[in-house]
Amino acid sequence: MECLIQSTISALGFLEGDVYNKEPDCYVCARDLIRYLRNDTPDGLARRLCGERNIVQNDLIPILKSSTDEPQLFDVALRLLINLTQPASALFEGQPPKDRASWQIYAQLVRNLQNSKQAFADVQLFAVLGQRLKAFVELEWENRQEEERLVVERILTLLRYIFAIPNTEQDRQRTATDVNSQDQLIWALLDAKVDEILLFIASRQSEREFHIAVLEIFALILKEHVKAATPATLDFNDTDHVIVDLFDPAWNPAKRA
Repeated sequence: MECLIQSTISALGFLEGDVYNKEPDCYVCARDLIRYLRNDTPDGLARRLCGERNIVQNDLIPILKSSTDEPQLFDVALRLLINLTQPASALFEGQPPKDRASWQIYAQLVRNLQNSKQAFADVQLFAVLGQRLKAFVELEWENRQEEERLVVERILTLLRYIFAIPNTEQDRQRTATDVNSQDQLIWALLDAKVDEILLFIASRQSEREFHIAVLEIFALILKEHVKAATPATLDFNDTDHVIVDLFDPAWNPAKRA
């Protein structure tokens, strides 16, 4: 099984400089990897191999950035990316590992996530995701397709998973004024103006099916900074107001300026 998974990963394509060269069977191989993950072994062999090869950084992010005109490939790469960025606890169904071997697997999965985190601090990636979100919310309700709605739902899920990836050991050694990997993610999101699209979704009552997902994303973005600011400058009630304002139908960017 390991050889099959390894060969499938290799058949996705390869990165040459800033250009990702997709192999002819890239789409089929991405689907196969989703199937392997769905039917993974109890010790998460497929997930661990994908993490060791860091296909998030080496394959999937480049595929997303280069396949905007290939909706099927974009969608399958997005689904695979979501699967591989979900919290390590998902393999254990939300329960703590029960023995030493399980803890070692859990630690490896967390390390794999942390190793991929830096790759998400990519303005072009966030711009591509933001364009898909913007294109959908600008459509009239009657012109929206279920497939497009699912893509939006998946993008919001991916954003939630990205910002939930734990900080690296190097991040923990940095001082409060240093830039860590989470800060770099936030900067990439802001530079691509994805925050404005999320705030627009949050302010629209017609997009209420996405409000919980957007709330979770902002909660993860604000978590560290609110925690750091709370003792000196921020009351917990102020934090509540920040979140409530985002979902106020009368919200506008100038309101928080």
